[in-house]
Amino acid sequence: ATAPAPDPHPRGWSGARCALSLASRPAPAPVGRCTVLEIGDSLGNDLGWGLQRHLSPASGFHLIQADVSSTGLVDRSFYDWPAHLATDLHRYHPQLVLASLGGNDEQGMVIDGSVQAFGSPAWQRAYLAKVTALVREATDGGAYVLWVGLPVMQQPGFSAGIATLDTLDARAVAADRYATYLSTWELFSRPGVGFAADAEVNGASAQIREPDGVHYAYAGEDVVATYVIRHLAASFHVRLAPQHPAVLTGW
Repeated sequence: ATAPAPDPHPRGWSGARCALSLASRPAPAPVGRCTVLEIGDSLGNDLGWGLQRHLSPASGFHLIQADVSSTGLVDRSFYDWPAHLATDLHRYHPQLVLASLGGNDEQGMVIDGSVQAFGSPAWQRAYLAKVTALVREATDGGAYVLWVGLPVMQQPGFSAGIATLDTLDARAVAADRYATYLSTWELFSRPGVGFAADAEVNGASAQIREPDGVHYAYAGEDVVATYVIRHLAASFHVRLAPQHPAVLTGW
């Protein structure tokens, strides 16, 4: 078989044999050996646990979970994601940064010395700049970025805020040629209903969201991990599949 043409803009550090590429190929390539740095909050933790279960040891992916619960981009005094990302990029040299952030960011932000309310035009401009800078930091460091959006939530007001954050995240990612965005909103929205705590997974009834109406339950972790792995395969043109696919059925 003919080897795929090399990515004209490869990511990662010299010597790495990771085949991830956003450049089109005639056929998917073997993964090779790839380091994936996952950053996020507690929802990122949920996703990471699902990925750990569904990425085969032979997949070629070395997943490093660097998620930290209760963190976000608004309050850098609590946890400074840009600073920690810089450290992790230098330490692990990932070919891919997988991000899932924002669940704790529906709060006011100090901008030019005054507090701006969540969702105001000034707040949205500042938040867009923060996400853009974080994505750029990762891609300037030699990694691709896959930003996984947050799902629909049970509480309507909170969910509306998450939709705003998802929109800003998608805009920031679209501005970087080495980044891609994956929405989970429709995946976890029951048609005509929206948020649903339970669903059929592989034909059997299962709890997909925790009682708090925010986090993924165990089966939900499996569903979102399956979704992300399949997106990785399709978008980065590699041969990759979840070990035990978990899909929503009957919606």
